[in-house]
Amino acid sequence: HARHLTLPPSVTVKEAGFISGKDEGRALVLAGDGGNGSLWLSAWRPQDGSWKELPGYFEALPPFLTKNVCGHVSFKGSDLIFNIARMVETVDTSGNRLLLPEAESATYKFWVKAGETGFTMVSSLPESEAFLTVVQFMNAVQQGRCDSTRSMLSDPRLASIPKYLALSGKPLESTARVVQMVVPPGKGQRYRLIGIGKDDLIFDVGKVKGASQIKAIFIAPPDPFLQETAKYFPLYARVVDAGEKEKEAPPPPSSFG
Repeated sequence: HARHLTLPPSVTVKEAGFISGKDEGRALVLAGDGGNGSLWLSAWRPQDGSWKELPGYFEALPPFLTKNVCGHVSFKGSDLIFNIARMVETVDTSGNRLLLPEAESATYKFWVKAGETGFTMVSSLPESEAFLTVVQFMNAVQQGRCDSTRSMLSDPRLASIPKYLALSGKPLESTARVVQMVVPPGKGQRYRLIGIGKDDLIFDVGKVKGASQIKAIFIAPPDPFLQETAKYFPLYARVVDAGEKEKEAPPPPSSFG
């Protein structure tokens, strides 16, 4: 019954979904382009045959998720995944101020969990399974066993890239964090390791004959946006530890007699 919703004229709604959490009952969440380099979010509940907007529902979210960014919001159950890139300010030939999105390669995922007391940033990965291939590769690099990485790489020559950054044979910095990036649907997963030294490493991971494989590795200079928001991304060591615990966990009991 969208006809009962009164929306600002400058808003373009792109996504809608229901979440359970803050306060009682489910809320209809609308998300989209708020104009002037911003994402727009609004929450609604049915009341007396119409919809009532819930003002202030998202006021506790960090401003960097919605201000001076472009992108979209997706839903993971009752949680929100912000797929966003920082906007860059420039001017046209007449001197008018313009806000332009950064390259698609600078679009990142932030996971926001809805709870009874509001929203919290989740320092984890929304989809971490493919990242375990990166972990296996980096373990081999840290142990100086780059020759053993052939099955993990679509091109064996990719093994030389960490060597260029002098990462072979030594552990990553304790400040290393994992950033999940946005790629087009069906193109696999993309991860960025930050805090590992002077430059970052970006990994493209895809499926080859049903198994995850690293298809590309890129060296990139640090992104100031990630330096500002680093605390919201998981520490590399914690992701590795979580993956090890998951592998060691016993299988769930069968429901069949």
